[in-house]
Amino acid sequence: MKNNAVEIRSSGGLSEAEIQRMVKDAELHEEEDKKRKEEIEAKNYAESVIYDIEKNLNEFKEHVSADDAQKLRGEIQNLRKTMEGGNLSAIKDGASALQRDSLKAFEAAYKSVSPFLFLSLFSLVF
Repeated sequence: MKNNAVEIRSSGGLSEAEIQRMVKDAELHEEEDKKRKEEIEAKNYAESVIYDIEKNLNEFKEHVSADDAQKLRGEIQNLRKTMEGGNLSAIKDGASALQRDSLKAFEAAYKSVSPFLFLSLFSLVF
C-alpha cells in the first residue's frame, strides 16, 4: 500500500500555529477522504463494466440472445440506480454480478467470432 505524506513548510507567510492547524485539519479529514476515494473507485469500476457490456451488446448483437441482452440491460439499469445511492458494497457486488452474467451471455458470441478472441478476453478477466 502506498503511503503519501504531505509536508508543509513555512515559506514566509505561515506561522507555526497555522501550519499545525492545517496538519490537524488534514488528519481530521483523512478517513473521510479515504471513504470518498473508495466510492469514486467503485463507481469508476462499475462505469467501466457498464461501458464494456454496452459496447459488446452492440458489437455482438447478432450473437447474443434477445433474452440475455434484455437481462443485461436490466442489470445495467439496476446498477446505475445503485450507484446513485452510494452504497459502496452494493455497487461493488452489483458490478461483479453484472460482469459474471455478461461473461455467460457473451461466451457463445466470443466463441463464434473467434476462439482466440474468446480465450484472450477470458484471460483478461481472470
